[in-house]
Amino acid sequence: MAWQERNGNWLLIPARPQGIVHFLGGAFVAAAPQVTYRWLLEALYGEGYAVVATPFINTFDHERSPKMSSPASKVPSNAYVPAANY
Repeated sequence: MAWQERNGNWLLIPARPQGIVHFLGGAFVAAAPQVTYRWLLEALYGEGYAVVATPFINTFDHERSPKMSSPASKVPSNAYVPAANY
């Protein structure tokens, strides 16, 4: 199991994923969710899920927060999982 960085996201992709879990950071340790939430994300991977971990820097500027996370959500889903895995 090896994390891969793609488009600013960290990925764990099993050979035949049964679903995709997109994890968006957290309040205090959001800059590296693939490290701080590793046990949870790798457990999901172990159950057959593709994992996308997106770093997110929390701010008290609540208008800016959604705009900061939106580029990752605009990446087409086929950018995460290679077509050969289907």
